[in-house]
Amino acid sequence: MSTNLNEQLDKDLRTCQWFSVQCDESVDSSSTAQLMVFIRMVFEDFSAKEELLTLIPLRTTTRRVDIYNAMKTFFVEKKVPLEKLVSVTTDGAPAMVAPALVLGFTADFSQSPGQE
Repeated sequence: MSTNLNEQLDKDLRTCQWFSVQCDESVDSSSTAQLMVFIRMVFEDFSAKEELLTLIPLRTTTRRVDIYNAMKTFFVEKKVPLEKLVSVTTDGAPAMVAPALVLGFTADFSQSPGQE
């Protein structure tokens, strides 16, 4: 079942025209920081679909560079077509809105890391 869901999400990412991501970092009951990443995809007929893209454990710290690197690693491994990324939304926490994170997403991700 999970394989089918992953395949469908991969297909949707390939066929969507644009997508945006929403990131939220929180700590679970075992004191492990988790980064939830949701995606909203818009297709050619302007229909939209929202999904939980991933849940990334942040094993060390939750500094902006840790969050950025975790997202970048996930995007590169999954071959997410970052040229379709149009928006990144966060929960407003200081680590999420710091200039390095925002500039990292807009600058590095717009150049499709891993595809150079």
